Amino acid sequence: MLFRSAPPGMPNVFLIGITPEQVEPLRALLKTQPGIEATPEFAPSVSVRIAAVNGVKLEDRDMPGTGRRFRGSRSVMFADEKPDSLGITQGQWWKKGESKPVLSIDEEAARNLVAKIGDTIDIEAAGRTVTAQVVAMHRVQQMRVGAANEFVFNTPALEGFPATFYGGVRVKSDQVGALERAAYAAFPTVTVINVVEAPRSEE
Repeated sequence: MLFRSAPPGMPNVFLIGITPEQVEPLRALLKTQPGIEATPEFAPSVSVRIAAVNGVKLEDRDMPGTGRRFRGSRSVMFADEKPDSLGITQGQWWKKGESKPVLSIDEEAARNLVAKIGDTIDIEAAGRTVTAQVVAMHRVQQMRVGAANEFVFNTPALEGFPATFYGGVRVKSDQVGALERAAYAAFPTVTVINVVEAPRSEE
């Protein structure tokens, strides 16, 4: 059995493997396609290693629950404005133009790392280390494009780190094929996933 539609308001076509340089041209292409029912969404993802909290290396910290899973690589994202899918539970989102590295952390991740507002988190990637201060905590209110929302940094914090983007858009089912062909012609390295045609798991 096949899905006939994604949940109302959610994208039903996803695009993965998007480079930063492809985001705006791809956004422009999607605007010209027939059957687009909602504004396309794009979310960045950067692979980093959480190295330390308040200067103490993770391997030297006693972390409760599933905290040890944070010692490996994590996908994080950056944003200047708070994503609508996140609800702030403590602290406050940074002002536009904030240049100091700051971040908002998911409540569960904060518990696992024993981190609180005002603490610092060191991340490592591509031979660089960045120290960012926790200024807010959040809870994911609804799943949207991308899944790197446990740690959301301001854009300057992750500037220069290798990033990839995920995209999503809601398209009328009879126009998905045209979108797939147009996207492949213009961006052959971008993978298009049509959720409408994804097999439903057996009960």
